[in-house]
Amino acid sequence: MAGTMIKIVSNPYKEQVEFLTPTGDAWTAINPNSRLLSEKLVGGFFPFKAEEIVRTTLKEFGGAERIHLVFEGSDDEWRELEAI
Repeated sequence: MAGTMIKIVSNPYKEQVEFLTPTGDAWTAINPNSRLLSEKLVGGFFPFKAEEIVRTTLKEFGGAERIHLVFEGSDDEWRELEAI
């Protein structure tokens, strides 16, 4: 699959968000210099930051290639992300 893959893992109980990239057959932490790892985006209630996550992802990884998002979280959070 051509393009950039990013996995977003949201834990609504801990109000934490992780961002991962594929490495071989496993998912590993995204580049530590990524803007997605800002305090504003990794902590707190996901639906309040979903739009900012999408904007940051497009700015950082957008370009000629597609961005493939894999989401792990609640159905409500997925619907929020999908709506954006």
